[in-house]
Amino acid sequence: MEKKITPSDMLKESMSITVIINQADDGWLNSINAFMKKTCKSLLIGILVSLFSSGFTTASDLEDNGDGTVTDFETGLIWQQGESSESDIAGGASTVEWENAILYCEDLELAGYTDWRLPNHKELRSLVDYERYNPTLDTTFFPTAGAYNYWTSTTCKTYDNDGYEVTANAWAVNFQTGQVDGSYKSISGVIPRARCVRGGL
Repeated sequence: MEKKITPSDMLKESMSITVIINQADDGWLNSINAFMKKTCKSLLIGILVSLFSSGFTTASDLEDNGDGTVTDFETGLIWQQGESSESDIAGGASTVEWENAILYCEDLELAGYTDWRLPNHKELRSLVDYERYNPTLDTTFFPTAGAYNYWTSTTCKTYDNDGYEVTANAWAVNFQTGQVDGSYKSISGVIPRARCVRGGL
């Protein structure tokens, strides 16, 4: 059986600030755990990231390759410099599926490469610059970046009131604030964008 992810696990994995976990009150963690299981939210992580943002990509780690891509030397990843438009993902449909973002990246041909993919939540979050706001992304290297939600390839697993696993959400990074939240995989209204990546894994 797959291990259930707790806030403690996520914080240790995401931010490596175990001192906060070790000093946290068990009841407080249990309350946060119950909230996140039902809502797929990461407000706590967003707050902590803004306070402890070391280890993320900075401008000195990035290089504009001049071919529509950006290399991040901190992670070794190569990023699409642009991003999907709403029509790239929606295609005129009123309800859009998360799989469309995955297919958009898999079909992308850019700078002579065809092995593009939708980034996972850790990879996409590594681009967030918490010294910036609206967008929390260095527009010197990503000039068309907007303050949108961007989908990741990572499913956000939640649990209903009976303890059954629900996989109707995927993690998305909000590049207005830098917060990571769950986004419905089937969505209408404001459509999350996609910024593709290659390398890694």
